Amino acid sequence: MSKQEQLPLGQLDQVSLWLGQFDTEEQLREYVNFIYLEDRVVKLKFCNDFLIDFFDEDFIEAFIEGLPSNNVLDLLVGCSYDDVIIPKYEKLMMKGFNLKVNTAILLFNFKYHEKVLDSTYNNKCIKYIGTVKYK
Repeated sequence: MSKQEQLPLGQLDQVSLWLGQFDTEEQLREYVNFIYLEDRVVKLKFCNDFLIDFFDEDFIEAFIEGLPSNNVLDLLVGCSYDDVIIPKYEKLMMKGFNLKVNTAILLFNFKYHEKVLDSTYNNKCIKYIGTVKYK
C-alpha cells in the first residue's frame, strides 16, 4: 500500500465512491476483481485507471442497479451504511450530476488520493465522486 493510501487508525471510517455505467455484472467484475496467478497478483483495470496501488478486497462493494439514470442517490440505497453516506454524498453532489449511471464502486476504509477523477471502460465514463466518513 502506498503512503498516500495508508490510513491512520483514526481514518478507517472513510469510503471512496466511483459511479459509472456497465452493461453486465461480468464486465463490472472484470473491471474491479484482482486476477491471481501462481506467482503474482495482477492489478485490475480499475486500479490502473485510477492509479491505485492497493485496496483491501474485503472492503469493496461494486454493483449494477437497473437502467442508467441521473438518480444517483437511489443507486446507493441498500449499500453498507447507506443511511449515513447518502446524505453526505448528496451534499458533495449539490452542484448537480449530469452523468447517467447504473453502477457504484465503493471502497471502504480507503481514502482516494484524487489523482485521476474519471476514466473510461468500454466507451463509458467512470467518475470519482469523493470520500466521506461512514462511521
